[in-house]
Amino acid sequence: MVKEAEANADADKKRKEEVDLKNEVDQLLFQTDKTLKDVKGKVDDADIKKAEDARDELKKAQEKNDIDAMKEKKDALNKIVQDMTVKLYQQAQAAQSGAAGAGSAAGSDAGSSANSADGKDDDTINGEYTDTDDGDKK
Repeated sequence: MVKEAEANADADKKRKEEVDLKNEVDQLLFQTDKTLKDVKGKVDDADIKKAEDARDELKKAQEKNDIDAMKEKKDALNKIVQDMTVKLYQQAQAAQSGAAGAGSAAGSDAGSSANSADGKDDDTINGEYTDTDDGDKK
């Protein structure tokens, strides 16, 4: 019985790796579709097309059950999607920093929120917290 288990250990390990890869591919394909919907109109069409092409190649490898191609295409698609989301993040940061320094409207909003944070305009009661040591009571 033990010899049989040892003999099948390698096959079991390989099968587990294949199942894990297929699950990762399914998850990546789902996430890619979601990401592509989210970035439509926010990222260059060329970047979206590149991601769609890589996604389609990964789907073909998945349909053929080609493990080596799935590994390769999964890594390529992961890189493309990550690069695209980084670009989107950088664009958002640039837009945000450009809007913050763009005008007096941002400055007046900051001033009005500073008054309420001051405690003058809201009903917040400030108090002190003291930690007591009740270790002796136990």
